[in-house]
Amino acid sequence: MNFSPLRSSFLLIMIFAVGFAHAADALLPINTGAYVVSSRKACEGAAFAAVITFDGRSFSGPHDSDCQTIILGQHGLSYSVKTTCRAFGDGTPTVPSTVFQSVRIKSRSAFALTRDNKKIDYALCPKFH
Repeated sequence: MNFSPLRSSFLLIMIFAVGFAHAADALLPINTGAYVVSSRKACEGAAFAAVITFDGRSFSGPHDSDCQTIILGQHGLSYSVKTTCRAFGDGTPTVPSTVFQSVRIKSRSAFALTRDNKKIDYALCPKFH
């Protein structure tokens, strides 16, 4: 195929735009799924109440739903985030609750979450998918 310079430029712009839009779909560079406190056997014996879920756009606990996480700041792989949940786990509306946290990405399947000066390491747990 023989493309004119204008058409070639348009195609390159479209390729970059599609790639950027896809990368922007995820809030943070981690896999979606259920995360549990990191330890050698954490996934095997994890209680449902200790699971944090990341759906690609927000974090939520087992007793939360209708959550929204926004990034307040970023430095490298460390993010300051705010998560607001507007419903209980069963979807029943409630007074919104907001938490401020720091998230340090360790890998696509692990991160450290700091809240109220308490750091907890989490790892993806396929058991809860």
